[in-house]
Amino acid sequence: MTLITINALNPQTVELCAKYLVGGFDAEKNYYPPSFWFQSRASWVYEDLCKSAWDGNVKSGINLAKLILRDLMYGTMMYGTWSYEGNDYHFKLSTVDCQACLEFLKLEAIAQVID
Repeated sequence: MTLITINALNPQTVELCAKYLVGGFDAEKNYYPPSFWFQSRASWVYEDLCKSAWDGNVKSGINLAKLILRDLMYGTMMYGTWSYEGNDYHFKLSTVDCQACLEFLKLEAIAQVID
């Protein structure tokens, strides 16, 4: 396996970041569970922020974005690498290159929590 470090949230990494954070399926229908952070907090922190952000609360949307970035930055630092489709990934985000990418991650989190 190849170890790949993800240093930036950008159009090339956003789908991988979403898969790591909230879980999902790959092209071969293999299931990947959500990150520890999302899974352990989804029942209360993420749930409250997602519902409030979905209802249009701007402050909740901002706090949700901060929580997502923090969880992506610190998740693998504390829990090691994440394996996906034959590669190991280490998330060590230092930049957000695309505001639209952050919006995509927020919508992915909201979709997982509200569904």
